[in-house]
Amino acid sequence: MKKLWFTLALCLAIASTAFAQASGTVTGSVSDEQGGVLPGVTVTIVGNDRTATFVTEADGKYRFLNLPPGTYRITAELTGFSTVVREGVVIIVGQTVALPINLKVASVQETITVTGDSPIVDAKATGTATNFTQSELEKIPT
Repeated sequence: MKKLWFTLALCLAIASTAFAQASGTVTGSVSDEQGGVLPGVTVTIVGNDRTATFVTEADGKYRFLNLPPGTYRITAELTGFSTVVREGVVIIVGQTVALPINLKVASVQETITVTGDSPIVDAKATGTATNFTQSELEKIPT
């Protein structure tokens, strides 16, 4: 009887180890062009049978655990930065893929429209005019 329990416990231990190795992991950190970490980046992983999303933590790190083997597409997005897409990330059983992501600042395009009244210019009037005060007129010799 003791042998039976030992054999059963050994089989369960082997089976749980084999089950734990039937998946892979993707980890990494997201940084900007200067190497500063970026918190709040939405990282999405898409595979044949799974889609998952992770928002980077204060240290810019992300992780996807227990991914079935296969090929995945990873997308990183943050407002003000260009979106990065990594195609063909292959996950193998028991493997941890370290995938750092570098986001570039997105180019900003602005359109500025200025509206206002045009100054009134009389293009037909030619000549000059001067205004005199009453005291100036009295000082003119006659």
